[in-house]
Amino acid sequence: PQALTSSGEEGSQKTVESKPVVVVEVDSDNEQ
Repeated sequence: PQALTSSGEEGSQKTVESKPVVVVEVDSDNEQ
C-alpha cells in the first residue's frame, strides 16, 4: 500500500509484488 502512494510509475510494479506478499502473509497469520 505504501509503495502505491510513494511512487506512481514504480508503484505499479511494486504494488503487484507488494500486494501478493502482504496478502499471503496476512492470510497465513490469520489462518494459523
